[in-house]
Amino acid sequence: MLPPNPKSLDFEVPDSCAMTHNGENFLIYDSTRKIFGGRLMIFSTKVFIEMLCECEVILIDGTFKTRPIMFAQ
Repeated sequence: MLPPNPKSLDFEVPDSCAMTHNGENFLIYDSTRKIFGGRLMIFSTKVFIEMLCECEVILIDGTFKTRPIMFAQ
């Protein structure tokens, strides 16, 4: 079950969302800075970051309509 959507950017990510089922960190970066215009959170595993670093081309797509309003870009 997912936690409710946050009401502000000042919230704790529960371990169930910050860790994999194997106990590996899934939330690898979480910081609030003015240069980001808010809060930047990066979710990934070490294996996927290593795979990303090996790619010659990276394609990105955003699914913006499914995110909570406060996380608009």
